[in-house]
Amino acid sequence: MLFAYVDESGDPSGDPSFRGSPTYTLGVVLVRASQWADAFDGAIKLRRELNKSFGLPARAEVKASYLIRNEGVFRSLKLSGKQRRYIYQRHMRRINEINARAFAIVVDKRERASKGVLDQTRDTAWETLFQRLAITHDRDNPSEKTPILLVHDEGEDLTVRKLARKARRYLTAGSAYGTGKLRLSDKWLLDDPVSRQSHHSLFVQYADLVAYSATKKIIPGGARASRVCPPRMWDELGEARHDAVNSLARKDDPSLPPAIVIR
Repeated sequence: MLFAYVDESGDPSGDPSFRGSPTYTLGVVLVRASQWADAFDGAIKLRRELNKSFGLPARAEVKASYLIRNEGVFRSLKLSGKQRRYIYQRHMRRINEINARAFAIVVDKRERASKGVLDQTRDTAWETLFQRLAITHDRDNPSEKTPILLVHDEGEDLTVRKLARKARRYLTAGSAYGTGKLRLSDKWLLDDPVSRQSHHSLFVQYADLVAYSATKKIIPGGARASRVCPPRMWDELGEARHDAVNSLARKDDPSLPPAIVIR
């Protein structure tokens, strides 16, 4: 079994022309159930190291917005931008070190606003996510297909549950070979998605960091954001990048970053 931890970055419906975010992104961290205990121990070990170096509480909530804006627990720690960038970097590297994988779905809201389909942003992002998870189930280990339990940050429970149930019943993906749509497995998802408060889940917090770094890989931020999360932060994932999710797109356009699906 795979745990898929999901969190978002940006708002799904705000018009980019009127202070809405230019993108809406879902970050995903995949952890195998058989490796979960070791992965969790690795995540806790990092927090203890950061506690020793910077006074960061082991159970503190680490979110991209807190690191960028020096908010949350970081306000009282009085860390420099360079120190907060190091903390971000260490979390991204730890995803690889604990044998987890990560990818992201980035929806360009600017294009959707120009086409008048901004209200479909959230559905598009989650449906694309479910497609990639279903394909991961079907192809990641064909000899022993691995079902997936989805864990997401709370806030959109009813919407995510509705979309997940729809995906379980009937989910397709476009064929890369021009032969129409492919029918995907209907057995990839275990039960309904589970919502967690992010401050209670280290791996949901990792998903938040993945989502923001993917966004800044596609659209770099301003000076304040780039001091803590420059575009190269995405590359700190190294081999943890689950590049199978956009490998075909990168064959057509090698300039695309691995493991980021752009819609």
